[in-house]
Amino acid sequence: MEQILLYQKSLSGKGRNIVKNFVYNFQKNIIDDIYLYANYSINDQGLDHLFWYGEQQLKTAVTTALYKLCDGYMMQEPGVARKVNKSKESKNDYKNGRVDYWCRIGGPTKISILVEMKHAWIRYYSPKKWTIYKYALDRHESAVKQVNDIEKGEFIDDNLFGVALTILPMFSEHKSEDEEVQKMESFTLRAICEQAIKTQKVNACGGCIMDDEFLEITDWSDEDKERYESYPGVVFLWSIYKFTRK
Repeated sequence: MEQILLYQKSLSGKGRNIVKNFVYNFQKNIIDDIYLYANYSINDQGLDHLFWYGEQQLKTAVTTALYKLCDGYMMQEPGVARKVNKSKESKNDYKNGRVDYWCRIGGPTKISILVEMKHAWIRYYSPKKWTIYKYALDRHESAVKQVNDIEKGEFIDDNLFGVALTILPMFSEHKSEDEEVQKMESFTLRAICEQAIKTQKVNACGGCIMDDEFLEITDWSDEDKERYESYPGVVFLWSIYKFTRK
């Protein structure tokens, strides 16, 4: 299994190295759990991927990855207050909501982290051609807004960070199950991340190339039409913010 993480922005102040290591290990844990599930599925009833089903199902790997990383000191869907656009009918600046995850880690220097996670897709054509769909980038921007709109006061004990994460599995379309599978190349994965950091202004981008045993072509029935797809890799977009008391 080949993995990368390109980190663009060096955060300042206490906690910067902790959150940088957090992102690296969080991504690694998620990939490990995606692989673990797929590997068990092959030995049981045939290839199955957590990322096939949607955001809530993929959160299975995100939750277990975060639980291990934070030694259990984490919570899924804690309540938060979020900024709202004030109108003549509204007297409140905030409304009740939830954030996907909160966790706390560290030794002498501790940090708290609020995480919003999204799921979308990249279409992979060849080692030199791919498409990150606009809706995928819109979802990442939505996660960024959700993180930044949280009322932070009750979470800031010392160092508080916000992380917006969008997980983008890649799919390739085929004409039949007999076609040769399109494999991901190392330079392609790096190019995708370099482009994302430059054009989408994310703080970090990483991903993995799927091993050969997970590259079989899968057939799907879609409105009476057969579709054939394989899944050469997964990309992670990361936006990271540090919050302090005002």
